[in-house]
Amino acid sequence: MAEFGWLNWVSRRGAKLGHAGSMCMLGALVERTGGPLRNANRYYRIAADHGSRDAMWNLGVNYLGSKGGERQEALALFWIAAAAEKGQPLASWALGRMHLAGSLVPKDQSRAIDLLKRSAAGGCRDAALMLVGAYRDGRYGVDADMQEARIWARCSRPGVDGMIQRWRKRKKQ
Repeated sequence: MAEFGWLNWVSRRGAKLGHAGSMCMLGALVERTGGPLRNANRYYRIAADHGSRDAMWNLGVNYLGSKGGERQEALALFWIAAAAEKGQPLASWALGRMHLAGSLVPKDQSRAIDLLKRSAAGGCRDAALMLVGAYRDGRYGVDADMQEARIWARCSRPGVDGMIQRWRKRKKQ
């Protein structure tokens, strides 16, 4: 971790003080520098126990085995669902896709669309693009609606924070 010296020092200092974000950063540094995945997961677990949604997401991804670790589907689903519940956009996108495919969870298109909307509103471009296709073509249990497809198309463009904010306001009304 020498190449990340100052970041490593700051993260360790914050971690000693119990800062969840610092623990999550240490886990990411361990992964980035090729350290053992179990060590990264140890830091992520501490951060997740303190409420870090990003640490929950990272644990879920690691337990899926996509980074070379042992695949533990129940733990992966637990952590991804927890991160999605906390509003982590990538976790909501992944869980939405799982619900569409019926992978690890029961197939539920309505729940999937809700998760994709939360994810897109949180800034996940892939979720917004999936919603564009769903509303344009009438897929995943939604009626074809070009106006709604256009809204999500605008959300899929980089730098659309204002559009996302307008969608959130419209949703509250």
